[in-house]
Amino acid sequence: MKTRIVLLEDHVVIRRALAALFSRDKTLVVVGEAGSTRELLLYDAPFDLLICDLALPGPDGLSAIAEARRRWPDRRILVLTMYDDAFRAAAAFAAGADGFAVKLDDEAHLMQGIHTVIAGRRWLSQLVDGAGVDRLLARSHSGLVADGPLAPLSHREREVFDLMIRGYTCPEIGRQLFISPRTADTHRSHIFEKLRVHSAADLVRFAARFGLIAPDARPRSAESTATSPPAEATPSAARSLP
Repeated sequence: MKTRIVLLEDHVVIRRALAALFSRDKTLVVVGEAGSTRELLLYDAPFDLLICDLALPGPDGLSAIAEARRRWPDRRILVLTMYDDAFRAAAAFAAGADGFAVKLDDEAHLMQGIHTVIAGRRWLSQLVDGAGVDRLLARSHSGLVADGPLAPLSHREREVFDLMIRGYTCPEIGRQLFISPRTADTHRSHIFEKLRVHSAADLVRFAARFGLIAPDARPRSAESTATSPPAEATPSAARSLP
């Protein structure tokens, strides 16, 4: 019997590439795709493995992991992300993930990770500091990693932080998270205060210093954010979501 996979990834090209890669393995089949946490929660067909990105529009990947674990406690969850820092890996495991892979992993290691997670064992990319992950998890409380550079932030503030370092403005963040621009701006002020930064540029440098953003990731320019607001993900973006 084939392992049924659902892909939670907001980039359609990456979803298509992953589906093509997995089709080479006769034991795997992609049965569903989603571009956001909200789309994932519409899925009601059987599956065995969720492969989940962390940087998603709206509620982030950690929220998706926690919701998936609550709704489908017997399904396996593998994170596949561009981030390779121990803090995010520990946070993913604390939220309920079974494995953590990095998009810079080669195909062989990714496939090994998939089959390891399917077999019921934990998987961690060789690109991540495993000892660091274990130290963070040892100090976790109530399912939340209490250590790391983002420890002062609330869950909502972490969502705003992730969107800010990707170049989103407060009105755009409000649309993504279904909050008012004023509320988004309040979260922004709290983030600056808690992390002791003074501008969006400082925040991006903070994220880069702690490995919370890919080194080659470039925040959208002010011009692009002004003229091209982010499109909301819709159910039509999912290939197999009933």
